[in-house]
Amino acid sequence: MRSRFGFIVALAILLLGATALSVVSVSAQAIPHGLLGRYWDETFFGVYPLIYDNCDWFNMPPLGPYPQPDMVQIDPTINFGPPSPWNWRPFGPEHQFSVKWTGYIDIREAGIYWFRLTSDDGSWLYIADTLVVSNPGYHPPSAVDGSIGFKVPGSYKIVIDFYETCDVECGIVFYWKPPGATDWEIVPQSVLVPEPLPNPTGGVPELSLALPMVISLAAAALFIGKRRWIKTTL
Repeated sequence: MRSRFGFIVALAILLLGATALSVVSVSAQAIPHGLLGRYWDETFFGVYPLIYDNCDWFNMPPLGPYPQPDMVQIDPTINFGPPSPWNWRPFGPEHQFSVKWTGYIDIREAGIYWFRLTSDDGSWLYIADTLVVSNPGYHPPSAVDGSIGFKVPGSYKIVIDFYETCDVECGIVFYWKPPGATDWEIVPQSVLVPEPLPNPTGGVPELSLALPMVISLAAAALFIGKRRWIKTTL
């Protein structure tokens, strides 16, 4: 009976310690606004190789699944290339590559929104799983527009796909024209929310100094319970 009591005490201590640890803060910085970019070097979203001499071009991005990217980062805005020359090279010169940006766009007013992708080479924009802009192929900096209506304000899923081939000019810019606007402007960082990083804390949770104490108390409770059990059995 006493041994069971010691076991219960030890278990209670461990549970209390686990509860305390669960509320210990982790070393996580606030995730900034923007979009999460997954970058693949020399491949079309990691699925097909991009061969420099072939100047590969595609009408649609692949459906996936997508292998591990070569680089992951949060980009505040999608504004790479201009004014001149269009020569954005995240992997260095003469590198072909592709990027998939994911996250959410904060729509604060209902209405019709116009979006534009100006890119060299191909690019696509999806909002709420709807293809809004399709600008595929191998081409110099070219703009394609599309519109979508939002009945209610809120955060909507957004995906932008882009790839560069042939090592000539390279870049992409994401514009919009919200209701009431007369001019195009770069979609601001303030309305973009990135998809969570695979490990947003950058590591494991911090362990407070209470952990060794919790373990010691639990071990002591088990030891005392065991000794009492031995005495009662002699």
